[in-house]
Amino acid sequence: MQSLQLTSLHYIKKVALTLFWVAICSLKHDVESVDPISTITVDKSGHGNFTTVQEAIDSVPHNNSNWIRIHIKAGTYTEKVSVPSDKQFILIEGENRAKTIIESGDAGDVIESTTFTIAADNFAAWNITFVNTYNRPISRFEGLPVKWAPAVLIYGDKRCAINVTMGRLPAGYTGSITAQGRDSPRENSGFVFHTSSVVGAGPAFLGRAYRNYSTVVFYKTNMANVIAPSGWDAWLQHGHEERITFSEEECFGAGSDMSKRVKWEKKLTGQELFKFIDVKSFINQDGWLEKQPAPNIS
Repeated sequence: MQSLQLTSLHYIKKVALTLFWVAICSLKHDVESVDPISTITVDKSGHGNFTTVQEAIDSVPHNNSNWIRIHIKAGTYTEKVSVPSDKQFILIEGENRAKTIIESGDAGDVIESTTFTIAADNFAAWNITFVNTYNRPISRFEGLPVKWAPAVLIYGDKRCAINVTMGRLPAGYTGSITAQGRDSPRENSGFVFHTSSVVGAGPAFLGRAYRNYSTVVFYKTNMANVIAPSGWDAWLQHGHEERITFSEEECFGAGSDMSKRVKWEKKLTGQELFKFIDVKSFINQDGWLEKQPAPNIS
């Protein structure tokens, strides 16, 4: 079960990972082994190879083509971490997602204020939490803009970017769980939440249309009473809602009442839904999941 937790002020404050992969649809390099060839240990107390996560990332060879495990000892690591595009095939492994935490407390520019930025293909993370601790409340009468304070910024295939953010929205504003950026009907990007939970205090839209063909599907998701009744926001795509694919299928819970949802929400046919929820059809067309390294979990 995956859980998407909202803060009482509508935006996700942290990303707690049991399992996380970033990979392109077609691997650009031949992976010589799915078993990491080496392990780098990060321990803030000084009993590892490095005391910071960024130092460990920096030690990975440029244009690396073999999986390397970075094992991070329990502790809170206060730093901003960036995985550049030429540092591929990195597996980051914490000891426990409640005990291994990477955090920073900056806000403002989306790129500059992010705690953990991933620009490389073929990245995996296990048992770790990324947090942005920025927590300044803003009154809607202050006349100040709401600041971005992302915990994670991911550059994926075909200019896909996922921001998981926290922030204090002025009272009366509705947040959004997703902002998917599909630009063209020819792209195969999208967000699918399969057998998940959405909990918190709300209210929040399930998604806003960040690009022309924004695509988000919630399937068999338990929704607490935190979802805005209309469910979705066309945002800058008002008048072009027919291009958007926002859908809820077989969801349940107090927040799943669709009686007041926007009229343009898609109702997928069985074949259309299968395309999204079948792993082989949507995200594993070339078998890349089988090429991922297994974590060293005791």
